Amino acid sequence: MSNKLYIIMGVIIMKKSYFISLGLLFFAISCASPTVVNSVKPADIDLSCAQLANEMDDMDRFMKEADDVKGVTGGNIARAIFFWPSILGSYSNANEAIQAANARKVHISNIMREKKCPIYRDSKQ
Repeated sequence: MSNKLYIIMGVIIMKKSYFISLGLLFFAISCASPTVVNSVKPADIDLSCAQLANEMDDMDRFMKEADDVKGVTGGNIARAIFFWPSILGSYSNANEAIQAANARKVHISNIMREKKCPIYRDSKQ
């Protein structure tokens, strides 16, 4: 074989590798990963009632974001078609995020009750 043929074959292989790498990067980035919060933070006890209420609002937002990941989205459809195990990981991570946010809400509610803060109302209501 001539040197030109080796060069052409090398370019073709490099292009295929490039597209495969790009595809893998796309799937790695597109995997849904909602925020999994720590249920207890060291400074929680020092927060004011208003700050505790803001934390509760944040947990509601995190739970909604995690719940949205579990729906029928373009990303989930693509994951189901091209690499179905990743959708299982997305759902599992979303459930973990929801459980962590619920645990944090319970923790914050207990602190609010101890501090005799006003009863928290969801921002959705």
